[in-house]
Amino acid sequence: MSDPDPGGPQTPSRTRFWMPAVIASMSMFLGVLDTSMMNVAVPSIVQDLNTTVSSMQSAIAVYSMVMATLIIPLGTLRAAIDTKRLLVVTLAIYSVGTLMAGLSPTFAVLFLGWSVIEGIAAALLLPITYSIVVENYEGSDRAKAFGALGGVTAVGVAAGPMIGGTLTTYASWRWGFVGEFLVVLVIVALTLRYLASQLSDEAIKFDAGGTILSILGIVGIIGGSLLAGNYGWITPLRPLEISGTLIQPLGLSPAIWCIGLGIAILTAFVHWELHQERADRR
Repeated sequence: MSDPDPGGPQTPSRTRFWMPAVIASMSMFLGVLDTSMMNVAVPSIVQDLNTTVSSMQSAIAVYSMVMATLIIPLGTLRAAIDTKRLLVVTLAIYSVGTLMAGLSPTFAVLFLGWSVIEGIAAALLLPITYSIVVENYEGSDRAKAFGALGGVTAVGVAAGPMIGGTLTTYASWRWGFVGEFLVVLVIVALTLRYLASQLSDEAIKFDAGGTILSILGIVGIIGGSLLAGNYGWITPLRPLEISGTLIQPLGLSPAIWCIGLGIAILTAFVHWELHQERADRR
């Protein structure tokens, strides 16, 4: 009997080779789709949960704040936990938040499930997708995988409003979270089958100073943006009152002070990181 033709079809092996990129792309798409879809569903959620537009805007802002502030410290977990296990745990957290949001009887449950729990999971998804690509591909294959991530991000941003609008018009905003939950199940199944268990090769050191500065800076900017709705951006619509004390420094809105402080802290964060980089080279 002759040996199998070495030049025969290699589809199965190539499929397995690109599955990590598919897993990373689906994870990225999930995170991007979530935010863009929620923005369109706001009016329906306001009516269904008997809440206000400003409350929903706060929920969206808190989601962004949680994700932005935790992405750096949580990203260091890649050095301690293998990527496969970390992704499965992250998706499990994400699914809990998705179910809470989709089944939420009140705004408070939606806020906890989506803004907080899903926000934490989303903060982990970005560094995990990066690790999956770096650990599984090199050279031109790595460039192709990162290109796929970029394309998926653009598609998610564009598709989110269309999907969200269609669901809220013909069904319910809750079906968006149901769909996300089903996507999570598919990603978990693919991860368990195709993704190898391996620790990141990067030497990741937890930077406490940089983490604190980045969190404070982002909270300042996003918090200031939230205050602007009630107090104005520069000229105050009304004074900020805390325990009977009016706070209106230099006659300006507290929003511009928070944003300015956030920018100043992020500037300090950049200088801190440059200093740390120079210190590591010595």
